[in-house]
Amino acid sequence: MVLSAHERLTEGIERALTGTFQSLSDFFYDSSESIPAYDLYGERAELPDFLHCERIVARAAKHGWSIAAHRHARLHQFFWVKDRAVALNLEGRRHRLAAGRVVSLPIFCVHGFEFEPQTQGLVVTVHQEEIARLVDQHPALAPCLAQPMIVSAHDDLAAAFAAVEREFRHHDGLRNLALRGAFLSLVSTLARSYQPGPKADKRAQDRVAQLLHAARQAYADGREGMGPDLRVQDYAKLLGISPAHLNRLCQEASGQSPGALIETVRLQEAKRLLAYTRMSVAEVGYRLGFDDPSYFARAFKRGQGVSPKAYRQQLQAQDAAAS
Repeated sequence: MVLSAHERLTEGIERALTGTFQSLSDFFYDSSESIPAYDLYGERAELPDFLHCERIVARAAKHGWSIAAHRHARLHQFFWVKDRAVALNLEGRRHRLAAGRVVSLPIFCVHGFEFEPQTQGLVVTVHQEEIARLVDQHPALAPCLAQPMIVSAHDDLAAAFAAVEREFRHHDGLRNLALRGAFLSLVSTLARSYQPGPKADKRAQDRVAQLLHAARQAYADGREGMGPDLRVQDYAKLLGISPAHLNRLCQEASGQSPGALIETVRLQEAKRLLAYTRMSVAEVGYRLGFDDPSYFARAFKRGQGVSPKAYRQQLQAQDAAAS
């Protein structure tokens, strides 16, 4: 049976690859021709609950304190690094985080970690369906949960993580209720740490967030009939509105057209593929719908200020300097 573009887009990504990196070079580049899409720490296991909570030391130690660069198609993760510094590879940029930081990582966000041995802290992992339901019920959470965040773990935020762990370990009849309450407290406390940009109409913000999510999923899928083949009209249909209405909302919320926002997502995916795979520049361009490698190079440079080749060389230079 041939699936339509809508069916392919909404079915999600089911692939999951295993493996961890053993060197700093692998922290930036994967040897395959796709960015690994993990369910949880490189495993295919489904979450037994709506939420999973574990200590960093319990999992990272098994992987030599290094978690390979990867992304999740269905999971949102929250990291609390209680002590020691950590190297975070977030969307191709290396961040050196001091102790006492919280990191929120939405779906499709490429990330990897190098923890110092015996790092203490927690990882809370939640199904995206739960995040979506939570945002529907509490729209004020949408801005902070739609993008990566790095914030200081002030006392209230640290206490919220500790409460989630405490309730996760209970096994009485009130566990699920208390766990959901603790998690809601966690995300609401995190949301209060979020610094929003200029305000726009909520409906416009929501539609732009939905458009960006759909575009990220389409380009991350990498199959025929997905990202490169979908037009603005297709995205508008997926969102249940007209192309003209989608354009008005995008202009209001971001000052950009839907096409420009989709193109930004496409170039972001190009950066990911250049950073995390060994695909040639031409192969990256073809995968993302550029029929001419030279046109891809010009489009990339116009958006990023450097050519695809130079961008990759910059990452390799950062890798060499850090090793």
